Amino acid sequence: MSILAAVLLAIAGLVCAPVAWGTSALSAMQVRLLALFGTALALTACILALNAKESAPAWLAAPAAVLAAGGLGAALTVAALSATRIVGRATDAARPEEAEASAQAAGPAEASGGAPAGDPPADPGSALLRGGALIGVFERIAISATLLAGWPEGLAVVLAVKGLGRFPELKQAHGQATSERFILGTLVSVLAAAACAGIGILIRG
Repeated sequence: MSILAAVLLAIAGLVCAPVAWGTSALSAMQVRLLALFGTALALTACILALNAKESAPAWLAAPAAVLAAGGLGAALTVAALSATRIVGRATDAARPEEAEASAQAAGPAEASGGAPAGDPPADPGSALLRGGALIGVFERIAISATLLAGWPEGLAVVLAVKGLGRFPELKQAHGQATSERFILGTLVSVLAAAACAGIGILIRG
């Protein structure tokens, strides 16, 4: 049962992987459905791990947890950001160029092969913090890997590096939209990575 749990956890990451690489091609509803399906798989894997009498080998459990952290974590993070609609409402007056970029990100995406018209894009505020999706993937991989390796202090190191790297951009931003997006995205991303690592530890025994 533990091996099946590891396989399900890996599938959860693979199913949600498109969110990490192509947010603009997905609608908000598609991302939420992927996040829901991936979460269901991860919870099933957790239940199987709790009821398993044997442990899965580390070479299977650890990669499955890291894969789930990268893929499922991306879906959960984008779903949370799309639900809150942090798109730059506080920066429209102070930063016209950011407002225009946000409007373009939130506009119809069918011209570029994205989400169909009438369906809101998965991440309308992505222009506020460029590169956030890719940074988040590596952040979750690093966090889950450090937790699986038994080095929880690594979580503080990862968050410190991310915070220092984003500090100039957050300092220059006017209004609360950028800071809110950074805080919410980071919290959801970290919690998702920690949860996937925890399931991996349960599977590994």
